Amino acid sequence: MASEDCDGDDALAELVEAAFESSKMPSSEVPLVESDELPDSIRLSRRFSGRDWKAISFEDVWLSRFDLCRFTDRYFHYYLPAFIVQTLRVGGLETDPLDFVQSSLTPPDSGEDYERFLTRLSLFDREQRDALREVISDLCGDSEHDRQAREFWDSY
Repeated sequence: MASEDCDGDDALAELVEAAFESSKMPSSEVPLVESDELPDSIRLSRRFSGRDWKAISFEDVWLSRFDLCRFTDRYFHYYLPAFIVQTLRVGGLETDPLDFVQSSLTPPDSGEDYERFLTRLSLFDREQRDALREVISDLCGDSEHDRQAREFWDSY
């Protein structure tokens, strides 16, 4: 069973890699983080600035797992596959950083946060959204929150 899970994690990682293969890094004029004054944002900027998403290591992802939400929309789009691929390849579906990926791909209830969520999603093309739908499908359990995430992505 464990080898089947590993094979599934690798297949999912390959699906995400293929979907984001042609992603281009945003211009250096685009801010990497929402606020560059917070210590966590400064560390995130130092860790990721100017780096290709495919060059991001699991250690980088692990150290930044709480900070996925700090990326500006364009950099969230650009670096999200690194968080998914590295975590699947090294840790598998039960690894902590994927909880933050799932949370970042789960729609808020309403208001400005929901509008921002939709703005972020609008940057993903069809192939990328399809790959993210597979990620959500594999990550979600049976909780109400998970069910809402699955329902959103099934209809998006």
